[in-house]
Amino acid sequence: MRIALMMGLAPRKLGSFEGWLKGFCEVARQRGHHVDVFGRAPIHPKFAQALQDLGCGWELLNRLEEKPWRAARMLASCYDVLHLNLLPPRGLVSRIAYAAWPARVLFMFRSDLPPPGPEPFGRPALRYVLDRFTLLRVAQIGAVSDFVLSKQRARFSFDPARSRTIYNGVDVERFQPRPHAPHQGFNILTVANLRPHKGVHHAIGALAYLRRPEVKLTLVGDGPEVPRLQELARRLGVASQVEYLGIRNDVHLLMNKADLFVHPSRAEGFGLTIAEAMASGRAVAAFRVGGIPELIEHGQSGLLVPPGDEQRLASAIDMLLSNPSYRRKLEQNAMQRVRERFDVRKTIGHHVDWCEEVLASPQGVAGRKPAMRAGAAGATAPAAEPERSEELPLRREEGGGV
Repeated sequence: MRIALMMGLAPRKLGSFEGWLKGFCEVARQRGHHVDVFGRAPIHPKFAQALQDLGCGWELLNRLEEKPWRAARMLASCYDVLHLNLLPPRGLVSRIAYAAWPARVLFMFRSDLPPPGPEPFGRPALRYVLDRFTLLRVAQIGAVSDFVLSKQRARFSFDPARSRTIYNGVDVERFQPRPHAPHQGFNILTVANLRPHKGVHHAIGALAYLRRPEVKLTLVGDGPEVPRLQELARRLGVASQVEYLGIRNDVHLLMNKADLFVHPSRAEGFGLTIAEAMASGRAVAAFRVGGIPELIEHGQSGLLVPPGDEQRLASAIDMLLSNPSYRRKLEQNAMQRVRERFDVRKTIGHHVDWCEEVLASPQGVAGRKPAMRAGAAGATAPAAEPERSEELPLRREEGGGV
């Protein structure tokens, strides 16, 4: 089977999603399938090398968008399954995939973005009509939580029999408890894309409510909210207690240096960084939104508070810091829960199973042409590759990346 793993993401770091991509390619290759990855720039050199070592191709989505019809023909002739991730259902790349008949299209919903603002008169009705036709060419949909699946299934009127939940997974070997040196005070960690809906300003607000100068908040991630967050911390008098680390590749080590993890997002499909913290043996305080209650059992493996309630969030943090025995209980329960239910090795296997099951279904398509060569990205060519005049070749990008 030939799989195109398509994602609206730049694998610019060595995080859990990049680990998932690499793991997907490994498992698929072990089962005798070929995978090419399509994504955005930039690509981290080590991730590019990992794809090359696995014999997987790498291509920029931008090249597909330059000549959509040619790209659709290429995808149709080269792949059996198109696995779409982190892409808008009506975006150009998704529409190219829909046009690539007879390739089977799987659409994975991985986030729960906040609702749009007020719309002009008539726009909701138009959106309703478009939603009913958007996924007609999709064989099946998946989602990272039951919450997201239910929401998207209702939105697009999609057949429940052709949908499934596949939870995000955590590398429990990378994210695990490790001893760390004793330190004064308390360290709170938040890892997020610093955008408004991630609610990091609520973590700073909760820090101000705490009124405990020995508590430090470390923010990992980047985004357009940084200036606003810095100004808010100054205005609330906690600027000296907040540290900004930007994008990091050692989040698993930073987890071990933290005393607890805070996730103040106002919209969340699953909460992968929460699962990373839980696997690392860290107690978590988070807002009760989206798919997070499927991950955290309140009072057993973490604490959940009403979304946006900074005072309640501060109280939860204070309780965890002031009751080490209770905190240790939550840490142990959280670690066990992630290892049992959210191990990335299991979830990757479910994704490859999904591709195999869809292709083997009565609507599956057999007798496909082999995929395009991966060129410098390292994939081996089929013994007798058919002639192709207009397909886009996978090739090494200018500047040293694959």
